Amino acid sequence: MLTIVAVLSTPPAFAAAASADPLQEIRDGLNQVIVVFQKQGVPLAARREELRKLAEQHFDFSDMAKSALGYHWRGLTP
Repeated sequence: MLTIVAVLSTPPAFAAAASADPLQEIRDGLNQVIVVFQKQGVPLAARREELRKLAEQHFDFSDMAKSALGYHWRGLTP
């Protein structure tokens, strides 16, 4: 789960910053993650799912995959 915190603190991965202040966008995302980590009474599986949903709100995973694969992306099939 620490990976998610590290990933959320990486500005280039944000899908589309909703606010005009990128630093505030990162702070807001990190605060949301911290709240999930503090929910010790909630089962681990539920917290993980909540973290996945937060990550999906802040990252464009498809664009990140395209960027990582470069020109190889064009040769892939669904």
